[in-house]
Amino acid sequence: MRKRLAVLISVLGLLLVALPASAPAESGTEADAAVLSGDALNIVAADQAELSADNLSLLPMDDFSAFGPMPDESCFIEGKHIYSSENTFDDVSYIDQSIAVYAWHEWRENCCYSVARVRIADPCQLRTAIVGDKIGRSNYVWVTARNNNAVVATGGEFLAHAANKHVYAVRMGSTLRSEGKKNHDTLVTDQDGNLHILRGYSHEQREALENEGVQIVNLFNFGPALIIDGEMQHQDGEKLSYENIAPNGLQPRTAIGQLGPLEYLMVVTNGRNAACPSPDGSIKGSKGCTIITLERFMASYNCVQAYALDGGNSAAMYFRGDVFSARIRRGVSDIVYFATLVDSGSNEPEEK
Repeated sequence: MRKRLAVLISVLGLLLVALPASAPAESGTEADAAVLSGDALNIVAADQAELSADNLSLLPMDDFSAFGPMPDESCFIEGKHIYSSENTFDDVSYIDQSIAVYAWHEWRENCCYSVARVRIADPCQLRTAIVGDKIGRSNYVWVTARNNNAVVATGGEFLAHAANKHVYAVRMGSTLRSEGKKNHDTLVTDQDGNLHILRGYSHEQREALENEGVQIVNLFNFGPALIIDGEMQHQDGEKLSYENIAPNGLQPRTAIGQLGPLEYLMVVTNGRNAACPSPDGSIKGSKGCTIITLERFMASYNCVQAYALDGGNSAAMYFRGDVFSARIRRGVSDIVYFATLVDSGSNEPEEK
């Protein structure tokens, strides 16, 4: 499986180099051309430049309490970027030597999607964090993200929630729980920043990955799996049965996907009539989406791997120093985030 993943990622990486301004299928040439004007030219140039960790201090991949430098406010750029399309709005970027994040909102049907496309220079920038030093405490996604100097973040699998108390959990190399729910799909992030997704969970599956040379940095036992090695896991019209997430209903949801080497997509769907802006400036109620609709969304952006994280009242995205999605009503115990390696000289967070 590792060889097949490596081939898929290599091919996709070549395609991304050949088509640097790739966007969802529905974006047209006029929309693509429109972003190549004014200040957007600088953003295009920055995206085409090689990200590099040269002369930068790497972050430990065996310590979930470690965090990187504070993001530099001057690196946030509002306005259209190369991944913008006629369907996107509130477009904003963060670009420095080590990381490039392109974020936007878009409506599809009656759901507002908050999206972040992320490129990093080194695998250590894909990180997880928990509230405090052990499972049990909770806080809002944006508070935990600020306390860990995240550039962009979403919630994880809410390890402290009663429904998730038996999930297998590894965070930055540390095993926090070792039971595992066999009927929950599994996401592993490895030493190279690659995502590996397994249907269900078993110790045998985990050991098989390790025998292939995969070093498990993070392990999530939540799901479900959305896309594995480029293949969508569910059929249109299929009625899904999956514990505690109401897979067939319209709900707020969270997902992470891999597009290619060290390139990812983070998505939060706003739901339950959350008040969300629309391109014309009006405010509308976002209905949320089903798991299959979320899967199709991730596929439309060419994810090779994609996996659902905790949604519902936990679904939130942090970017630009604040909430980038609709504001949620529930704190969570853990986050997935991306860090910069560039020290701008800003102060570290006051509390951890």
